[in-house]
Amino acid sequence: MNEIHDLLFPENSKNPEVSIIIPVHNQLQYTLNCLYSISNNTQGSYEIIIVDDASSDSTITTLDNIKNITIMKNEQNQGFIRSCNSGASAGKGKYILFLNNDTIVTENWLPPLLE
Repeated sequence: MNEIHDLLFPENSKNPEVSIIIPVHNQLQYTLNCLYSISNNTQGSYEIIIVDDASSDSTITTLDNIKNITIMKNEQNQGFIRSCNSGASAGKGKYILFLNNDTIVTENWLPPLLE
């Protein structure tokens, strides 16, 4: 079984090529599966921004232990679109990519999107 300390992301850059925005509301295991898939299948310059939409489970306390991701916390549920917009406004990447937290990316998924 994967552990939180197994998640490896690039150190936050001032100019990542891609800002990966993941809005979440509860469903911690979906989010972790998504993050593991990104960690294992993504190369290049990117940042991860998770926008937590007032989760009531252990999402925040667990994600706070993952290095090199940005977590934005909504005090009240803002809904999917507002969370996406909030994450996009914080992104520093040349490109913005939105992922649902139940997405599992596969090997070499990002280069075709950038092309």
